[in-house]
Amino acid sequence: MKRKLSLGMALIGETKTIILDEPTSGLDVESRQQIWDLIRTLKSGRSIIMSTQHIEEADELADRVCIMSQGSIISLDTPKEIKRKFGVGYIIYVEAKHQFEGQMDENQIKAAFDQVRAIFFGKSDMLGTEESPDSNSKKLIIMVPSVHVNKLAALIEQVERSVVQVQLDLELNSLEDAFIKIAEADIKKEEMKVKELAQKEIHLSPEEEENAMRDYFEFEGRQNCCQKLLVVTQHRLLLFYRSPT
Repeated sequence: MKRKLSLGMALIGETKTIILDEPTSGLDVESRQQIWDLIRTLKSGRSIIMSTQHIEEADELADRVCIMSQGSIISLDTPKEIKRKFGVGYIIYVEAKHQFEGQMDENQIKAAFDQVRAIFFGKSDMLGTEESPDSNSKKLIIMVPSVHVNKLAALIEQVERSVVQVQLDLELNSLEDAFIKIAEADIKKEEMKVKELAQKEIHLSPEEEENAMRDYFEFEGRQNCCQKLLVVTQHRLLLFYRSPT
């Protein structure tokens, strides 16, 4: 209720700019959908800046999405463009049809999947098409880049004609898929930066090592000198206060 009350307080003034910090966090599915519908209605004629941890929420509501990592912007664009740039395009799920599932053993399913692979991977004009590592003996997952969208209908029709034991489901990659890809690239970039810094620290040239040691000893010497002066000063002050004259 507090979340809904806070949202109502933000909207009641009818301002042209509204800032919402995770407005649906902790809400049930029905309440979240109601707030989504409300935000869609209020978008007209207003600027709404909203933070969220739910990728599907950003995909549903945002006209532009900003993805940040460690305080830096790593992507800023429309959801469609982010999915096009960083996503895999289209995902095709291939499974045995229900009427054939009980009749086919693992080898027969594998043979059917191999026929589908030959159709999608055996063409020179389908560069970038690859099998997902999440594929298993029961489900074949094929990832097709967006540039091949015009060829998908013919390929799917060919599979339906020649491999009648399987069914295909086509799905456009989500913003979450693109986000995972962006995050993986950002992690690799950070790892490379750390490795470079580590290598730079470990492999010092003789001249760099000598300069570093000289600077260290110079600092230590200055520090010791200051400490000695401080001790002498404290000693003389003690003698002064203790002196009867």
